[in-house]
Amino acid sequence: MWYHLSMKNNTLVLASLVSSSISMALSIYIAIKLNTFDVNVTSSSSPITSSPITSSSITSDATKSNTGSSANLFNDMSEVLDRSRDYQTTLISGGYPITGHLVVFEDPLCNYCKLLHKETLRSIENIVKEDGFGLNLVLTRRHYIIFGDRSFNLAKIQACAGLVGGRELYYQAIDILYQDDSSNKSTEDIVKLFSLPENKKKDILDCVQDKNELGPTAALNIYQDTQTANRIRAGGTPHVIVNGIVIGGYASQSEMVKRIKEAGLGQITIEESTPNPPISISSSDILTGVNEYQIEGIHVGAPITYTIAVFSDPKCPYSKMLYKDTIDALRKNKTHNLVIVHRYMSVLGDHSEYILSLLDCVGQHKPDLFVNTLYDIYLSNLDDKTIEDKILYTIGMDNKDACLIKAKEKVAKETNIAQGLGGNGTPFIIFGQKPVNGYIDYNTAIELMK
Repeated sequence: MWYHLSMKNNTLVLASLVSSSISMALSIYIAIKLNTFDVNVTSSSSPITSSPITSSSITSDATKSNTGSSANLFNDMSEVLDRSRDYQTTLISGGYPITGHLVVFEDPLCNYCKLLHKETLRSIENIVKEDGFGLNLVLTRRHYIIFGDRSFNLAKIQACAGLVGGRELYYQAIDILYQDDSSNKSTEDIVKLFSLPENKKKDILDCVQDKNELGPTAALNIYQDTQTANRIRAGGTPHVIVNGIVIGGYASQSEMVKRIKEAGLGQITIEESTPNPPISISSSDILTGVNEYQIEGIHVGAPITYTIAVFSDPKCPYSKMLYKDTIDALRKNKTHNLVIVHRYMSVLGDHSEYILSLLDCVGQHKPDLFVNTLYDIYLSNLDDKTIEDKILYTIGMDNKDACLIKAKEKVAKETNIAQGLGGNGTPFIIFGQKPVNGYIDYNTAIELMK
């Protein structure tokens, strides 16, 4: 069997699912890591554009009765379930025909995904049975990798569990991975937590490490799920859909159950998705813990009309696109009296944290060079080693160790601040008091400032 992966540079990658094709897993991994999917990048608030589908995977008339906006309503679930695996779907309650289909796209490092799992998804079977839901409900949980290397590796444990042991192991993997401390454990230690014979644990581990024929298939599954999430314009994680209606991201248990029930029964029209709980953001929140060197003024007069806070990760391709397409254009055009606050959000591993910490060291020792160094990182095509060498030359090797301790603490604090304000990935932007998860282009930014 052959799979065609379409990449942004219009090259075709063909890979055969055979045991000798270990390089396929690497190709798919790189595609996920670099976000080189054949989709257009839009903001999380952009409309979903869905093509007409003629066949329906749900027998419910409730789907047809909904009259939601085109931005949040699919003609049926075929688009949402494209290339999902059988082991990803489980029957929650009731019998047949299935009248409610709940689909969740999630990332194992997403804190809101963990909350949704703990508060609602883990207990939804009991909730449904207790309150007379009115739906014969099934649940499908799919991958959506937005937090980089570590997320991919954790998701691969989940996918491999599904391939080795089907639905039961796939959902057991979710329970294990969504524990608070799982992200700090090694792959070997996580696999040890499965309630399985040792030979089955070895099969999962061999799959994760591409030592058997299942490894490339698991990588492909993750890639296809993430590709589907991007195609339907999932703005972040978790991304929750019921019977073709996008009902939002994380919500409290009572609110999420209410949304699931009403959407499944065709009783509501949802005009806008809500990717995270409503969060009140003030100017003081934007500036909490900020140093003066992180503030860039773009003045064409007074008063200052807008403050934009940008939380970014230097390893995130969408963060780089945001700076190239949007932030740099705002600087050059000078059409607004702006203050841009450059903040840190380390989500793509240790090296991201290291680069951001070095950048903060520039601010500590050479504050006048901070902004230029930041734009060198995001706008240039320099490799990591060249960037590191330039920063170390700027701050001086003698200052490196002392400043890194303080800088790493600051990066960690700013990452926590971003998540507390609703940031579920990078870039995370706050326009005045409007939070936006994900990349936006220049024209969208101008609209948000009106």
